[in-house]
Amino acid sequence: MDFRAREAWKEQPGYETSSHSGLQAWLARRGEPEEATRAAPGYRTDPKGSRNFTGCAWILGHSYIHRAQRRALKRPYGENLELNKKGWNLAWFSKRGMTWEELLPFLYERIDMWGAPDMLLIHLGGNDVGYKTCRELLTCMKKDISQLWIRWPKMRIGWSDIIIRLRNREELIWRIGIKKLNRQMGKWMGWQGGFWVRHQWSWMEEAGLFAGDGVHLSEIGMDMFNNAIQEGLEKEVAAW
Repeated sequence: MDFRAREAWKEQPGYETSSHSGLQAWLARRGEPEEATRAAPGYRTDPKGSRNFTGCAWILGHSYIHRAQRRALKRPYGENLELNKKGWNLAWFSKRGMTWEELLPFLYERIDMWGAPDMLLIHLGGNDVGYKTCRELLTCMKKDISQLWIRWPKMRIGWSDIIIRLRNREELIWRIGIKKLNRQMGKWMGWQGGFWVRHQWSWMEEAGLFAGDGVHLSEIGMDMFNNAIQEGLEKEVAAW
């Protein structure tokens, strides 16, 4: 049977979301004209007015990031994951069904519009599992992130673990291959001066952490996902 036909869980491509809470203040800090901030889609003004921020972090990825952002809006920590308390803005960029090869064009387009962020966290690669070998995927990841560092050497880049798909947990590529890929990629990020956000909790494979489709996370799972991201970003911000 054709593998693509079996992988019915793969998300439908082409749907993009973004959020730029606090982006106006960040652009002002960069010296951009006020008109540029009005053009940012999804931007909401700060009712207290603009303020000076230390930096701006972006989170980028497939539908996990789309769902994580929506969940954050409903939780006490909020869409900014409380980074605003530390003087940082946070923006979310997502595209459902996004694969790794779409990373650079997707990111370059947004950097062309708003400039490079100070910090970038990437959660991507899960939709490539089975279409590339783990070795091929790891090579692509290292090559593209290296390109980002060459172009923006001061950008702090982080890698967020690929999370197991519950319905695929018996497949060796997920049970063994992705665990190894996460470990190798995370260590490589540290060696290169980046950072690693781990999601070891997801490998407990508790049904309550996953949505009914066996692909996405439940609300509890999304809270754990966001908490791991928040802790990872807070650690990097503290060391900035």
